[in-house]
Amino acid sequence: MIPLMSVTRNFFMGREPLIGFGPFKRMNMDEADNVTRDEMHKIGIDVRDPQQAVGTLSGGERQCVAIARAVYFGAKVLILDEPTSALGVAQTSMVLKYINQVRAKGLGVIFITHNVRHAYAVGNRFTVLNRGKTLGTYAKNEIGIDELQRPDGRRQGVAVFVGRARRNDLIETGSHAFRCGVFAPLHPSSYPSTEIAMTVSKTAPFPLAACAEMLWRDKPIEWRATRLKEMGFGVGLWNWPEHDLKKLEATGATFTIMNGYLTGRLTDDDGAAELLRTAREAAQVGKRLGVERLNLHGTGLGDRGLPVQPIEVVTGAMWLKARDTLCSVVEMAEEEGVTFTLENLNLPVDHPGVPFGRAEDTLALVSSVNHPRLRLNLDLYHAQIGEGNLIELCRKCLPWIGEIQVADVPGRCEPGTGEVNWNGIAKALNAMGYSGPIGMEAWAAGDPEAALEAFRTAFTV
Repeated sequence: MIPLMSVTRNFFMGREPLIGFGPFKRMNMDEADNVTRDEMHKIGIDVRDPQQAVGTLSGGERQCVAIARAVYFGAKVLILDEPTSALGVAQTSMVLKYINQVRAKGLGVIFITHNVRHAYAVGNRFTVLNRGKTLGTYAKNEIGIDELQRPDGRRQGVAVFVGRARRNDLIETGSHAFRCGVFAPLHPSSYPSTEIAMTVSKTAPFPLAACAEMLWRDKPIEWRATRLKEMGFGVGLWNWPEHDLKKLEATGATFTIMNGYLTGRLTDDDGAAELLRTAREAAQVGKRLGVERLNLHGTGLGDRGLPVQPIEVVTGAMWLKARDTLCSVVEMAEEEGVTFTLENLNLPVDHPGVPFGRAEDTLALVSSVNHPRLRLNLDLYHAQIGEGNLIELCRKCLPWIGEIQVADVPGRCEPGTGEVNWNGIAKALNAMGYSGPIGMEAWAAGDPEAALEAFRTAFTV
């Protein structure tokens, strides 16, 4: 990718469609733009202007441009050498999701990585390397993720095979050679080759994040964001005015969600105007930090999460006003290029008097607006207290989910400390085809790092 050139120019580099004749030939930009937009749309990336510089895309989007280009021009085998090494959580999810899409088209994919969790998410058969030596080849049902990560107690790389290719086609990378059906180092005289069967993965990855506000409470927020990044998690925030934005920017963390307003409410004219004003302010901060989703509630929350203006009975007029307010939020989100979510809350324990608190309420509003700039923040901790039947709730909400948040019940601590079978929910989400983000918005029952690992284990499928 050449960062200063447009997405279209990068997509067609060296293979430009031409119009005209003789010395008057020139690139057919209209056709090229249309093809680029269509091919990127097929993989779920909305390129509003194909003439924008490719350097303005995220790392994951740039990887997907390269993959989409290869597929469009007829590649039979894709070799991906550490494609997720410099990407954040959301961008990594995008690349892994597209690997599965490419496989579905019948292409062979060879995925080389040091991140075993990424390998395990998309592969069914693995060859493990350590310092150039092949340690073994395993089918997915023969080895667990922990064994795969350290079969001999040392760091290693993994070659993952996904999809199909013609047997005996030889492909080489800078450090390894692959023959379809066979993997070997570039110096086969030194190390024996190992037979590989290319197979299909049906596992969807879950990008994981955690709310920094609820962990390591004795540490500065930028320290917490850095530690979450080091552990491979995205970072959730609450109210940004309490933090030093410059220090948060410097962490380089992936900020997955933060409060998308400061004051206001959905239900009346004055409250809606205030919500829209502070939501636009939050959008500017969100863009500065690269926040992926900006979160809304039915009304502003005060001390201990109680509504600033509690509403016991939500009238029909309030429902109509709430929908109109969310439509205005969507218009503003389009202008700013950001995405908002609407979160459900529980009324019996934590947030009595919040309008539109139940998941069925937020689903009704978001689905009626039905716009990609407004998604659900489906909080399963709140839903378990207020509604239950979590798997069916996820299935019902699936088309509109932007993020799922979790904490165990009772106590609002990490998965495994309460009554919910989180690994069963993870398997159900995987079976539904959900591959979006899951955030832990929970206190740690003990050590925060142990809590995070318990969360990771619960959502590893």
